[in-house]
Amino acid sequence: MKLLLAFALTFWTSTCFSVSLNQFPKDFRFCVATSAHQIEGNNFHSDWWKWEEIPGKIKHNEVSGIATDSYRHLNEDINNMKWLGVNLYRFSIEW
Repeated sequence: MKLLLAFALTFWTSTCFSVSLNQFPKDFRFCVATSAHQIEGNNFHSDWWKWEEIPGKIKHNEVSGIATDSYRHLNEDINNMKWLGVNLYRFSIEW
């Protein structure tokens, strides 16, 4: 979520252009989504976890590890979405 927040802040405060919420239709919905593997962290039962451990698959052999640790930052993430004016959130889980 921290990456999303950084992107959103960059977008909304960009000096190249400005966007007013009034420019969107009244029924426009701001939506965000997450990918389970990118936010859960330390899910060693995942196929992605096994794939990223194969040498040469990822630059510098970095692995997701704890990822964004959304599990422990859920309230903070929800508050950030409220602050950004997000209307819809698609949450992904790994089975």
